[in-house]
Amino acid sequence: MGYLVCNKCGGTYELQEGESLDDFENCECGGKLEYVEDIEPTADLVKDKIGLKCPKCGHENLDNVKFCGSCGENLVKENKSIKPLFKALNFNIILIGSTLTILALILSKVLFFDIVIGLEPVTDSEHSLYTLIYFIIIFMGSFIPGTLKKLDYKIAALHGGIIMIFPATFFWISVLGFYNELLSNYVSSSLEGISLNLIFVLATAILVIVYIIVGSLGTFIGTFLNKKLNLSEKNVWIKSENYINKITNEQWKFGYLSFLITIILLSIMSFI
Repeated sequence: MGYLVCNKCGGTYELQEGESLDDFENCECGGKLEYVEDIEPTADLVKDKIGLKCPKCGHENLDNVKFCGSCGENLVKENKSIKPLFKALNFNIILIGSTLTILALILSKVLFFDIVIGLEPVTDSEHSLYTLIYFIIIFMGSFIPGTLKKLDYKIAALHGGIIMIFPATFFWISVLGFYNELLSNYVSSSLEGISLNLIFVLATAILVIVYIIVGSLGTFIGTFLNKKLNLSEKNVWIKSENYINKITNEQWKFGYLSFLITIILLSIMSFI
């Protein structure tokens, strides 16, 4: 079957039947995985040859590895940290997803938003249908990027949340600002002592959380389909990934920062 070896922490993983290097994005520590036929110690992989026994299966491992080469058990107890997750972020996926999300938000607002928030009279069944279609369109903004690469499921969900959080926040700020005068007429007299701005902040926070969940679910399902259908091996996906990889990570970061600045400015302009 062969093994995967991390060039950062020295961890090894024995491939199971049907698995290959393409099924794994990177190691849990953020390091790059390399395929080897066996795990005999080499000068490039280890610094010493003292054995480390796995407490789970009893397999003898090299002293500086973090994961058992037989069962994959973590041999080094570490404090839980989210830093390795953020080190594994792909800003190309985030920028593509955020752009698609903004387009989806604009499209869904034009088509269904007034119906969803109740500004246009429709039956209950029609309202439910339009609300479902609205969220399906939003869902696609994170689902499509999830199909582009084989990511770890936790990493995929993190990407989906990041994809949604900023576009959704600025979108709802601009929308609520636009409808400020209109919505104020619907505030019950029993809420007169409560600041309308506070209501907007709470409403925005709740809606953004909902959108983050939708985004995480979208990239999770997209990654699941990528792995099950081997989409990364399809011609159109290979061409897409080759094009994406031509752009450096720093360029993607700059593009995402420019994207955020743009939607922030547009949100501010909606209040002017």
